[in-house]
Amino acid sequence: MVKKAWSKQDLLIANTGGCYIIQFGWCQMQVLKEFMTNKMKAILIELVGELPQDEEGYLYGDGYEPQAHLPTYNNLFEECRKNEKEKCEATCMMVRHCDAVNIVMQQPAAGFGKFMVLESFIELVDINQIDEENGEYAPLLPISLSTSMAWFNNVMVLKVPKTPMKYDADKKILLMAGDMSHDPNDLIRD
Repeated sequence: MVKKAWSKQDLLIANTGGCYIIQFGWCQMQVLKEFMTNKMKAILIELVGELPQDEEGYLYGDGYEPQAHLPTYNNLFEECRKNEKEKCEATCMMVRHCDAVNIVMQQPAAGFGKFMVLESFIELVDINQIDEENGEYAPLLPISLSTSMAWFNNVMVLKVPKTPMKYDADKKILLMAGDMSHDPNDLIRD
């Protein structure tokens, strides 16, 4: 995941003392230091040379030297725990725009309000990478955090942006979804 992100955009790696922050594009991961695997450390070191020390952070980009940058950050673990009731679930609907496919998500606690998340962000969550032997457990349903959605467990948080359902075409697709007389392919639009 981080290797793919590095090839396309800037990468921020910070060490808050208690966790590592890895940010690429609009996505952010926070990983508790004691659960940062050697494999993950090796990937980051391969990409950028070394990991930041406590209270250090660096912004890496193609074509320029690393820049010192320790972001002001929210403790995403705490934010997720506070919002645990704001669970989200995927619908069976997708919206295609250019080369990107968005999955329509809904939030039952908010009257089944709908929003979209890029399919590529959802694919970042890989249950096969859960390290159960060392006490990690699988994340539950993602939760809504105002303008983003996050998956979390006892080891890490992955926060991704969400797109509101605000266009008439998107709303029309949702109306069509309830009418089974439409071809399911109508639910995917270019």
